[in-house]
Amino acid sequence: MRAWLAALTIATWPVLAEAQGTAALVADTVYLQENDILVAEGDVQVSYEGTLLSASRITYDQSANTLAIEGPLTLTDEDGTILLADSAALEDELREGILTSARLVLNRQLQLAATEIARVDDRYTQLSNTVASSCDVCNDSDRPLWEIRARRVIYDEVEEQLYFDRAQFRIMGVPVAYIPRLRLPSANNERSTGLLSPRLVFNSDLGFGAKIPYFIALGPYADLTLTPYIASGTRTLEARYRQNFTFGAVNVAGAFSDDDIVTDDQRSYLFADAAFTLPRDLLLEIEIQNVSDRDYLGDYDYASVPLLRDRAKLSTAGRDGMFRAEVANYTPLRSDDIAIADQLPSVVADAYIERRADIGPGQLTFGLDASAIERESSADALGRDVAELGTFAEYRTRRTFASGLVLSNQARVTAGVYKVGDDSGFDDVARSSAAVSTELRLPLQKSGPGGSYHLLEPVIGVAWSESDDAVPNEDSNLVEFDEGNLLALSRFPGDDRIEQGVTANIGLGYTGRFEDAELGLTMGRVFRHDADADFFPGSGLDGTASDWLTSVSLDWASFDLGARALIDTGFDATKVEALAGYSGEGYGLSGTYLYLDAEPLENRPDDTHEISLAGNTRLGRHWTVSAGGRYDIDTDGIDQATFGLSYQTECIVIGLDASRTYYRNDDDEDPTSSITFAVELLGFGSDAVDESYRTQCRG
Repeated sequence: MRAWLAALTIATWPVLAEAQGTAALVADTVYLQENDILVAEGDVQVSYEGTLLSASRITYDQSANTLAIEGPLTLTDEDGTILLADSAALEDELREGILTSARLVLNRQLQLAATEIARVDDRYTQLSNTVASSCDVCNDSDRPLWEIRARRVIYDEVEEQLYFDRAQFRIMGVPVAYIPRLRLPSANNERSTGLLSPRLVFNSDLGFGAKIPYFIALGPYADLTLTPYIASGTRTLEARYRQNFTFGAVNVAGAFSDDDIVTDDQRSYLFADAAFTLPRDLLLEIEIQNVSDRDYLGDYDYASVPLLRDRAKLSTAGRDGMFRAEVANYTPLRSDDIAIADQLPSVVADAYIERRADIGPGQLTFGLDASAIERESSADALGRDVAELGTFAEYRTRRTFASGLVLSNQARVTAGVYKVGDDSGFDDVARSSAAVSTELRLPLQKSGPGGSYHLLEPVIGVAWSESDDAVPNEDSNLVEFDEGNLLALSRFPGDDRIEQGVTANIGLGYTGRFEDAELGLTMGRVFRHDADADFFPGSGLDGTASDWLTSVSLDWASFDLGARALIDTGFDATKVEALAGYSGEGYGLSGTYLYLDAEPLENRPDDTHEISLAGNTRLGRHWTVSAGGRYDIDTDGIDQATFGLSYQTECIVIGLDASRTYYRNDDDEDPTSSITFAVELLGFGSDAVDESYRTQCRG
C-alpha cells in the first residue's frame, strides 16, 4: 500500500528533514539513542502527503534499516484507506514488513481483519486468516449480516483487486458457499471485469428465471456487459457496449432469445446511438433501432415504443445562426399502424439553415429549408410522396417606452416549391406567404420585503397573414395549444399549414415570488375574423374564438404543481393536464391527471381520462416501499400497477419489484406480470455508501 510505505518512511526523520520539510512528526518525547536510533514516544502523530500515522512508540534503526512501531497504531491515507494493528515491523528499505492483529479498511467501506498482515514488494498486502465484510457490528459478540472468511487474502494496490484463497461465504455466521479461488474489486476500484449482482426474475409469459450479468472492462473508457437470462420459457443473452471518446460516445444494447412464445424462430433486438463532435462545431448524432417482431420489446420489458427509428442528424448552432440536416427511417410497431404501414411515412429527410443579422433597430433572420417524405405504397393519396424546397425571411423589432410599455413588431415572408407524387389531389405547386404582427405588453411589478414581488403582465397582439395555393399537410396534423404559441404568428407546429386572415391574441400573466414559494398564472385567448378550417374541433382553436387557455405553476418548498386546461365558451374543459409532486424527508408522492375530449381526426375516437399516482416512503432506517399505478376513469379499470420493497444497510441492498399491466383495449391480450428480486453486496467497487442507511448502535 503506497500510503503505508509513505507514512512509515516518515519515521526516517533525519533523512526527511533534509527533503524540503514535507513531513511532520509530533510526539510527547523524541530522542536519539547511540546516534543512529530515532525514538518517538507518547501519542505519536506523523503526517506525510495526506497520510496520517498514529502510534504509541516508533523506533527507527538507521544502521539496520529497520522500523518498529508499537500500537495500537492507525494509518489513514487521503483515499479513505485505514490500517489498524497492535504492532508493526518493517525492513529491506522499509518495503517489506509484518503487522500483527491488524485490520484494513478500504475506502471506509470494506473491512478486512487478519491475524497478520505482511507487506510484499511494495505492492502487495497479504492478510492471513482473514474475515472480510462491509457490515457494521455493534459489539464483538454480534455476527455481521454477511462475511467472507479466507485462509489468505492478497490485496494488489496497483490493480486494486482482492484475491481470496479458500473463501467461505457466510450469512449471519452460517456458511452458505465455499469458493476455492475468488477475485473481487477493492473499494477503490472504479472499473473491474467480473460478475455483477445476479437477479431472480419472474414474467407471466416467460416464467421463473435468473439474470447473471458479467461486466468486461475494455479499457478506461469502454466496457461490455453480457447477461445470460435463463428462465423456464426463454434462453436469452443480453448485451450492452459503451465507449467514450474525446470527441463523442457510443452506446449499443441488444439481446438474442430462443423462447417458447415464438417457437419457429429466434428473436432479437438492437438499439444503438452515438454522438460525435466534428470540426466547425458540428454535432453528428446516429440512432439505430431494430427488432425481430413487434411484441419482443414488450414481452421482455426492454422498451415501450410505438415505432422504430433509424436516424442520422448533423447540426450546429451559434449566436448568428444554426444548421440542421436529418434523415430518418420509421417502422411502426402498433398493430393498428402495422396494418397501414405502407401508407405511413417510412423515410423522412429535412435540412434547415438559418442566419441572423442586426439591421437598424431590429434583427433580420433568413434561411433555407428542404424536406422530403416517402411512403412505400403507390396508391393514390394514401401513398403520397412529397418533396419541398423553401426560403424565408423575418424581421423583428422591440422597443420599451419610459412608461414600461413594450412594443414588438414582426414581419415574415416565405416562398417554396412542392413536388407531389402519388396524389391526384395535388399538383406540383409553388407557394408564398406573408405575415405581420404587432404586440403590446405592460409589465406591472410591485416589490416587497425579502426579495418578494408581484408581476402582472397584460398582453395584446394583432396579426395578419395570407398564403396562396394549398399544399399537402404532412407536418401540421396534430396541433397543441399552449403557453408557448398563444401569441405566435401561427400555432401550427410545421410549415405545411399557415394561419390565415386577421387574428387578435389577448393574454394575462402573473408571477409572484414569496419567501419560500413562486406562483405563476397564465390566461389567454385567440380571436379570428374568419374561422380556419384546418384547426380540428379537438384542438381548441377552431371557430372564430378559441377556447380559453389557462395554466398554473407553483413551486412551494417541497411541493411542485403544474397544470394546463382548455375551457370552451360553455365553461367545459376540453383538455386538462396536471402534474404534482411532493418530496419530504424519507418519502415522496407524485401524480398526474389527464383529460382529452375525443377527436377522431387526431386518432382519438374516445375520451382519454386517466390518473397516475406514484409514491415511496422510508419505513424506519433500512426499509423503503414504493407503489404506483395508472387508472382509467372512463372505463373504471387499472391500466398498470407497480410495487417495490427494498432493504438497505451499509453493506447490502435487497430489492423486490413487481408490476402488472392490463391491456383492456385489446381483447386478445392477457394481463402480464413481472417480478424481479435482486441482492447486492456493498463495499466492492467505488460506489459511495448512503450514510442514512448505516446501522446505528444503541447504548
